[in-house]
Amino acid sequence: MLPTPPTPVSRFASQVSRARSKEELHEGPRHYDCHSEDSFIAECVRFLVVCIQGRIDTDPYSKILIGLSGGSTPKKILTEFGRLEELEWSRLVFFLVDERYVPRDHPDSNQRMLQESLCKNGCTSLDAMVVPDTSLPLDQCIAKYHQDLSALISQHGTPDIVTLGMGEDGHIASWFPTLSPADYARATDPAQLVHHTQTDRFAGKDRITISLDLIARATHKVYFLSGENKMAKWREVLHGGLPQDLPALYTIEAGGVSAICYPPLSAVSQDDAKRAESEEHTTFVVLGASGDLAKKKTFPALFSLFCEGRLPRNFTIVGYARTELSFDDFWERLSPGLSKVGAFFCDKGTLSVRLRGMSHICLFPDKFRERCTYFCGQYGSPDDAARLDKLLQDKHEAKFARANRMYYLALPPTQFADAVRAFKPLAWSQKGWNRVIVEKPFGHDLPSSDKLASELMAVLEEKEVGPTQTYRIDHYLGKEMVLNLMALRFGNVAFTPIWSNHYVANVRITFKEDIGTEGRGGYFDKVGIIRDVMQNHLLQMLTLVAMERPASLLDEDIRDEKVKVLKQIAPIKTEHVVLGQYTRSEDGKTPGYKDDPGVPADSQCPTFATLVMFINNERWAGVPFIMKAGKALEERMAEVRIQLKDVPGGLFGELARNEFVIKVQPNEAVYMKIYGKQPGLSNEVEQTELDLSLHDRFDIDRLPDAYERLILDCVNGDKRNFVRTDELREAWRIFTPMLHTIDGLAGGDAMPVTIHTYPFGSRGPPDSDALVQHFGYKRTTGYTWKPKKKAGAE
Repeated sequence: MLPTPPTPVSRFASQVSRARSKEELHEGPRHYDCHSEDSFIAECVRFLVVCIQGRIDTDPYSKILIGLSGGSTPKKILTEFGRLEELEWSRLVFFLVDERYVPRDHPDSNQRMLQESLCKNGCTSLDAMVVPDTSLPLDQCIAKYHQDLSALISQHGTPDIVTLGMGEDGHIASWFPTLSPADYARATDPAQLVHHTQTDRFAGKDRITISLDLIARATHKVYFLSGENKMAKWREVLHGGLPQDLPALYTIEAGGVSAICYPPLSAVSQDDAKRAESEEHTTFVVLGASGDLAKKKTFPALFSLFCEGRLPRNFTIVGYARTELSFDDFWERLSPGLSKVGAFFCDKGTLSVRLRGMSHICLFPDKFRERCTYFCGQYGSPDDAARLDKLLQDKHEAKFARANRMYYLALPPTQFADAVRAFKPLAWSQKGWNRVIVEKPFGHDLPSSDKLASELMAVLEEKEVGPTQTYRIDHYLGKEMVLNLMALRFGNVAFTPIWSNHYVANVRITFKEDIGTEGRGGYFDKVGIIRDVMQNHLLQMLTLVAMERPASLLDEDIRDEKVKVLKQIAPIKTEHVVLGQYTRSEDGKTPGYKDDPGVPADSQCPTFATLVMFINNERWAGVPFIMKAGKALEERMAEVRIQLKDVPGGLFGELARNEFVIKVQPNEAVYMKIYGKQPGLSNEVEQTELDLSLHDRFDIDRLPDAYERLILDCVNGDKRNFVRTDELREAWRIFTPMLHTIDGLAGGDAMPVTIHTYPFGSRGPPDSDALVQHFGYKRTTGYTWKPKKKAGAE
């Protein structure tokens, strides 16, 4: 008779455990979609590391018990996992979920698979694991493995992690459907940990497997699902049925299930996708590739998308610039920016040290390098454009039926027209789409913006400068919390009644930097804080806060509503503006703006601005929209703060106003400042919050950079997060008169604007606080929202 586990879980206790997971069951398993085999393997390794590190963070002393399934898919994953030399391997205790009853060195043995994968790099050994002794007679092998697992569970508790695959017939571990009533009863019996099963469908007729009940008790049950047929079977599991027919359902009922999926759960036929991709090639041409923007943003974004498996299967990246460089020199210039992206993929799971062993699967630096090339040419040269076209056609596109080209103009706006004028007739693809991304600034006032747009229209056809092919990028539209504004506004009926002048006292949109110009003063002095941040980034956020519900989520419907908001805003009055310029810090250690090389001694360029505008429509009439932006302030942050009106009646005395706050950066979050009774015997009320902090609520370890999202949108032809021509024109209409006043140009307001000074590291000029108080904003004191988890810096 087999021994009973020292810490048995009764059938009733198991049912109670599963009942506690009913709330979790509503959401079902968590899915992690992958778009390539490499990214699938990387994500599986990442998930294991995250689970292990989470357990270590919770309990820095206990061992971590991990059950491993066999098969060809886990072998690739465990090979990469076994290279992570800097994991705390001494904390990890492994056991086999299932095994074929064959000798340990047999080609079909899972123990041999572990020897050739997880143990290959020497981080652990098979002798350190708990595995069935298949040299014993079968009944003795099962009895001994049951005894060994019982002792293991008695010492370390139920498993922390169990990895699982699923066969095309729906089997997991070695439980092969359809299970008879007797087999299902023994599979789910908590008193029996190990069983003998048989199959005629696969190699190794006799199997040794742990019970479904023990699998279900694991904290994390992670399925590694690779292949279209397995994904089809998984979709069948998600539609429900009987656990006898689909044993995975038993584990799902217990909660704590995650699935790493390739192809993605929602993907079309893998064969159809591969066939379409094999006929198509996409080239990314980055003009201005030797400049700061390309090095710090564009190439790291492309690299990250590559690591995530989100770029097209067949692609080439061409760095195009005037500087004569060898490819090795060009790559050396890119490497610092790419290494910052790589640091995340190498450090997934918040390990305290770099996981060097993951670099070859998560970073793919060599593979990414193979897709890149460097081309030296002039931006306005027809000859160089023709040379580029020949290179692309001959070397990269010849064997493909379709060839798409995306031109990313990381150039000053004065060079846009010349570049497109040279490339349009000579370097446009003739057998695919052509898309152009242009970077801000889109002019410096309304006349210059109109001139720039007309120059582009003179070169490109209407379909390409209109809503179809030209993409004006404002990277703030790619930030996670800005993207979230639409969902918050129109996905929650709770906010509908308060989102108007009936309840809203004012709306504040704030951008703060805790650094100065840091050597870029010569450039910044020609721009100023209003053109740099307010006319574009903050105004885009305002439109998303204030817009009416669009007819659909199609890009044109969304942008139509944004333009309507802008048309209802009058040009900003100078009496509604406070400007500032930072000076040395109060301790004299940090230099002021005019100490920056390149800044004229008599500069009147604002590094700080607070301004107020109004939207003349039924919803927002009378509500001040207050923008504040500045450099060298007391903190780094960007947020939208919707302050509601005072509580009428004063039942609890004078209370601070409720506020709905969207934290754009850092520590992305949404929270509502409310009042509740103090716990205990007191009858006093206290200010607190309803808090949705993204990094606390959601299982995320990284939010994509805005440029990643926007480049991916461009690849997919999605224009909703890009700026349309009429949208741009209305934005400049609102700001141009006030800007002309500051610049001393004709057409501006007659009233002069004073540039106030403020010390580095302060809140800005005191006149700013006076202005916002004049328009009804009441600042809360004695309360500070603190994030539960701090996100990494941008």
